[in-house]
Amino acid sequence: MIRAWVTGAADMDARLDRIRSEVEVALRLSMGRACLMLQRHIQQNKLSGQALNARSGQLRASIIARPVTEVNGLLVGEVGSTLSYARMQEEGFHGRIAVRARLKQGRKFGKLGKLGKQPQPAGNRVVHLKPHAFLHGALREMGEPARKLLLEGLKRGIHA
Repeated sequence: MIRAWVTGAADMDARLDRIRSEVEVALRLSMGRACLMLQRHIQQNKLSGQALNARSGQLRASIIARPVTEVNGLLVGEVGSTLSYARMQEEGFHGRIAVRARLKQGRKFGKLGKLGKQPQPAGNRVVHLKPHAFLHGALREMGEPARKLLLEGLKRGIHA
């Protein structure tokens, strides 16, 4: 018969608990860095000509990285836009949208005529917008660098 005893089990439990908390903190920091890296890539590359050219800069300025949260034991990092039309630009859109009544700046009487404001009535406009995958495309491109950041964070947490 062979008998075995584990000595220092309480010390081992304390050490494992400390490692677990250090790994969690390191992974949370690495996830935040990866989200910021993805946000920067979207703003500097995807919304500056690769997927979509900037007209007013509102969409580019609206890209934010939200703080890392924990949902059902998983760390979740989010990068997205706060604008309502960002989803239409990302996924495309085919349908009707409501247009408010407005004054349209334009030329009266042809090319050489005077500038003036012409009333435009309210109504519906048919929109056919092709998808411009600036979020999904950036995620595909930055997947490997983000994975490396998370692995470095995991190593840092284990060896702390």
